[in-house]
Amino acid sequence: MGLARLQRRTPPPVMVSQFKQYKTEHVIKSSWPELVRSYGEAAAATIERENRNVDAIVLREGTPVTKDFRCNRVWVLVNEQGVVTRVPQIG
Repeated sequence: MGLARLQRRTPPPVMVSQFKQYKTEHVIKSSWPELVRSYGEAAAATIERENRNVDAIVLREGTPVTKDFRCNRVWVLVNEQGVVTRVPQIG
């Protein structure tokens, strides 16, 4: 009876290859080059959908912004027509 109880408490062995596969499947995006030339509001919605840890803020090019780095913020810079002009990235 003692051996059966010990076997129930021992976790199954973890294979390194399974761990690596898990890690590569859950990549969190930090930049969105595919959104350049798309509309700013749609780009912001895509960014927030793909990385729920960030707030995407749409700003017109030339608007003064703080220079501090924040891992939960993405500036989406747009031109007069509302089209993304630079690669949005975390910062």
